[in-house]
Amino acid sequence: MDTSLGDVQFALKKMQITDEFDDEGAIDYQEPREVTIFSALKDSRIVTFIQAWACDGLYKTYLERSDAEEYDVCEDGPDLRYVIIQMNICSRTLEQLLPVGEGRAINVEVAWIIFTEITKALNYIHQNGVIHRDLKPGNIFFLSHDTYQVMIGDFGHSCWSKQYVDGKKGTPLRGTQLYAAPELDDTASDHTDKADIYSLGVILVEMFHSFTTGQEKGQVLIGLSKGKYPTKWEGDTVLLKRLTASSPSDRPSATEILDYMAKRQ
Repeated sequence: MDTSLGDVQFALKKMQITDEFDDEGAIDYQEPREVTIFSALKDSRIVTFIQAWACDGLYKTYLERSDAEEYDVCEDGPDLRYVIIQMNICSRTLEQLLPVGEGRAINVEVAWIIFTEITKALNYIHQNGVIHRDLKPGNIFFLSHDTYQVMIGDFGHSCWSKQYVDGKKGTPLRGTQLYAAPELDDTASDHTDKADIYSLGVILVEMFHSFTTGQEKGQVLIGLSKGKYPTKWEGDTVLLKRLTASSPSDRPSATEILDYMAKRQ
């Protein structure tokens, strides 16, 4: 949700906390995992966390009103609980730059620049002990329309890499189907940051492959988990095979990807 207060614009994310919420700490009135992780990441390639607050009752916001004197209002209502996250607003997402349909021209040089910036952002996340688990074009943002400064956001599915346990606390079955690593379907396995590397491989294909229909896109991206690779695209198949390897241990780290990118230039 985009909101404004005078000339200042920012975004709000509203989460309703229920007994079925996948974060047991939040259910027990502790700080939600997403807030803990998001607020700990402070880098120019991460969407800027501003603040978060909890609210009991029926939540409403009047931030869009220029004469608003209060940031939010919690009115009496049903037994509802919310956590609100305030963050900086970005102009567009990578998803908006990758439309499906005839005629999308691929600027290979720019695509490699963007892919490298995404990898740098992911490297920062991993070096700080975080697994994103929902990396996809819709969660990759650009600060403005006239720059390719990449910012990764939406840490709702993320977890600390050293604290993953199976079951509810570990939130298995995370991610978005087209981009999720195969091991995220396995509730018995520990997840590592290599799950994000698989997602990065799927994004690589989408950036360097022009799809005419959504069905074609789905078939190609899902095929990656079965070892099927595109033949007509502008990307690097050698790199793609490493990123989407079936075994997480066979996938390179973000640092290794950056080293590979530096050598291929």
